[in-house]
Amino acid sequence: MQELRFVDRVVVVTGAGAGLGRTYALLFASRGASVVVNDLGGSRHGDGSSTKSADAVVEEIRRNGGKAVANYDSVLDGGKIIKTAIDAFGRVDVVVNNAGILRDVSFAKMTDEQWDMIHNVHLKGAMITTRAAWPYFMKQKYGRVIFTSSNSGLYGNFGQANYSSAKLGLVGLANTLAIEGARKNVYTNVIAPTAASRLTEDIVPPDFFEQLKPELIAPVVCWLCHEDCTENGALIETALGWAGKCEYQLARFAKPVIPGQTLRTDMWRSGNRIHFQTSVHETGKPVVTGAYIDLLEVKMGVPRANPCSGKTELSSDAIFAAINDAVKENPDKAKSVNAVFLYNITDGGKLASEWTLDLKKGEVYKGKPKSGKADATLIVDDKDMVDIALGKLNPQLAFMRGKLKITGNIMLTQKLKSVMETHKAKL
Repeated sequence: MQELRFVDRVVVVTGAGAGLGRTYALLFASRGASVVVNDLGGSRHGDGSSTKSADAVVEEIRRNGGKAVANYDSVLDGGKIIKTAIDAFGRVDVVVNNAGILRDVSFAKMTDEQWDMIHNVHLKGAMITTRAAWPYFMKQKYGRVIFTSSNSGLYGNFGQANYSSAKLGLVGLANTLAIEGARKNVYTNVIAPTAASRLTEDIVPPDFFEQLKPELIAPVVCWLCHEDCTENGALIETALGWAGKCEYQLARFAKPVIPGQTLRTDMWRSGNRIHFQTSVHETGKPVVTGAYIDLLEVKMGVPRANPCSGKTELSSDAIFAAINDAVKENPDKAKSVNAVFLYNITDGGKLASEWTLDLKKGEVYKGKPKSGKADATLIVDDKDMVDIALGKLNPQLAFMRGKLKITGNIMLTQKLKSVMETHKAKL
């Protein structure tokens, strides 16, 4: 496989003195890029400043035969950061907006200063730095921009109203820049990384923290910034060497009702599925009909009664039924995982159900493993299991919040993604 190179390209990385930024800078430099290593040198809360962090990374790059210069300005002075690139290397081709700080506090106690400081660094600072590079991109008809969002922005997180809103604001900014820059070969993308850094060191369990290596994120960013990559306007969630594109999903519906027409929705049940048929009628005759099938109980998290046993089933039972169908239809994909998983489903904090995914034999059934023991055991609430399966709750975020507990071989659970993605078509 041909190695991606950045010879004659100039890359600006903000917040490059440590963590993800440092890893980006080292990788770009190793691939031939000239790198501007920007870092204010402050604490993770934005206090203080120092030249040591940026200087250390520049020294490391040069020691390895690469080209780099340091910049110590705040991203709110983004024009100075880009000027450093122009003065040192004569051009700028890539801007990776990575700088960030935290000021976590519950919404009820949050001050204007705590709100503004986070928005200034994450959202406004990224905008100012990118805006300074934009005229060069337009003139040379080439440019690549990366904004750094977060799981907190996509899914929310307690105590981070300031941080999460700024992080999702970057997605909106990127959507517009992707449109405005496309005609001049200027592509803007967003990553939502989960990685070990000073921003996550005290909120991620230690064992898991050690696995979240920044080196597993850097190749994703490197590819998005390469001239061969035509991705534009994408939101890429990435962790542990995995990357996936996040997309919006629109609901389907019949044509709008106009005067003289009436709308009627019929509903009936077949097994675990609820069927809807929406029709627009005029003088008693259907004009437009749109039909779709959905798991009403699963979507709404409503327990349903089993007509045969009279017992109340869990909403997640339908998820495992769909996974069972997917495994039967794709046995080779399931067996390629080659592991046994035990799900302990709780309800109200108490164990309510157990399900085994024996992906060595291609079997899904209720209860403990029939032979031996599980390679990994996942403990999750019934409702959270449904949200994870439907894509409403990110599994890594659920793990970090303590909503998903895993014992055994935690790394094997990363292989579950392919099976979980396949089952969605069955819902």
